[in-house]
Amino acid sequence: MKACGRGFQWLDLVWLFGGVVFLCLTSCPAPGQDGLNCRQVTLAGEVSAGKGWHAAIGEGWIFGLVPIESGAKAGEGHYTGWDLVMDREPGKAPAAGYPDALLLATPPYGSLNEREIGTTYGLRAQDAIAWGPRRFHFFSSGKDLVRGRELFTQLMTGNAKVQSAAADALLRMVSDPARTGAGEFAVVDAKLVPGSADPPAFARQWAARLPMVPHTNLQAEGGGTARGELRWIKFSVALWLPLGFHLTPGMHSESVKCAK
Repeated sequence: MKACGRGFQWLDLVWLFGGVVFLCLTSCPAPGQDGLNCRQVTLAGEVSAGKGWHAAIGEGWIFGLVPIESGAKAGEGHYTGWDLVMDREPGKAPAAGYPDALLLATPPYGSLNEREIGTTYGLRAQDAIAWGPRRFHFFSSGKDLVRGRELFTQLMTGNAKVQSAAADALLRMVSDPARTGAGEFAVVDAKLVPGSADPPAFARQWAARLPMVPHTNLQAEGGGTARGELRWIKFSVALWLPLGFHLTPGMHSESVKCAK
């Protein structure tokens, strides 16, 4: 799975979303919508660097963690971590692939985002695990996944007018509680090589939260790097799904309000 852009070369696209970048990193509401009922599912797992993890939740959907592909093997250009994804099971229509239903419903795109647990955008390994709980949304129907992908392609490749129209349409879809599920992701334990740099200004609040997250610091062979490395995490995930969603047989759920 190709991860979304690692640098800031797409900031011109991000600006199409006005204040979404700032708001989603500082004051997004809890997942779900007041007054609506959902099926809440709780998952737990662990994953090592370079490996993935996934769980089938029903109706052909898979929630998972996909390792970030950095394109570098060592040094400061080497990223470690995972992307959160909601994708299709192999052989199910529409086909699995990039962009997935979680990426599409969790703006901003091509920028710092709660779906990515990694040493990207200047984050150190210790900042990445301390940022939480991470909140996200995802499209829960194959029809919306297909339409979302069409709009995403227009947003990333069209001219300014096409990009603006695609951004408006995609945000209308994301904002519709009837079309999206929601989730929270929290790191509950970790093993990491700490980054040696100072935390970026935007991550200082997460750095201050680090003592609240159980973790083990490891030593890097040949010395560490500014960002450090994520070697292993243990995590918990809560998903709020539409009340009529058909879960994988044997999966436990509770009927709850969609908003906390």
